[in-house]
Amino acid sequence: MHQQMLARYDTERLAVGLDKVKAFGPGYCWDGPLPEGYNTMLRGMSFRAPGMKIGTVTRVGRRVIRTDVVTRNKDRLFHSLARGHFEYPNGTLVEITMDNLGNTVEANLGSVNRKLYGNIHNDGHVVIASINDPTRTFNIEAGPLFETATAPRDPAFWRWHKFIEELFEAFRSDQTPYTAAELRLPGVNVIGVSVETTQLVPGVCIKNTVGNLYTYMEEKAYKLLNTDKSFDENKNEPPFVIRKNQNEHA
Repeated sequence: MHQQMLARYDTERLAVGLDKVKAFGPGYCWDGPLPEGYNTMLRGMSFRAPGMKIGTVTRVGRRVIRTDVVTRNKDRLFHSLARGHFEYPNGTLVEITMDNLGNTVEANLGSVNRKLYGNIHNDGHVVIASINDPTRTFNIEAGPLFETATAPRDPAFWRWHKFIEELFEAFRSDQTPYTAAELRLPGVNVIGVSVETTQLVPGVCIKNTVGNLYTYMEEKAYKLLNTDKSFDENKNEPPFVIRKNQNEHA
């Protein structure tokens, strides 16, 4: 889950002299302070000060998420991964595959047993997003991890998904490696590889479009209609726009 996003994130961290992202989740500093603080600067979303700890109980409407239950669900998932099979509600065992593992972690309709394995991926988002007011005692808005459109902006998103990736890595590491014969494509030969730039690069005079890969920064604008809770689309109000410099290639 988000494996390629994490690979890109780690690459960019290494490029600026930072270490790879470290997991944060049950069994991975879950009970300690979260060093990374973050403020989205968006209306309708709370900030998180550095060093805060998640609550033992988080409430969202009528739903209650207990962190000890999230930890128990993690233990059950890793236990099943070590055995190589999940357990259906009727007690029948089924071999773990990448598909049913993903469905079970996501707790969607394809989950093998939501009652047994819980809703670990989404529960983690909610628990971290609610760190400021987990029981909604003071009606403080949740943080960016509560919304899909804003979650990746928060450094805690990457730390949480690094933990989720540990589940998938436990599955992958137990699989039989492909043989050389399985990876061969009989009759297919690579005779050459080349790149060609087909677009203009801002501020760069391209003299040779073949054989060169250009990297540059470009400003992007993103309209966030569903994250600003005070925005009324029917009143023709301007949407909340985020502008950021983004690494691009040509």
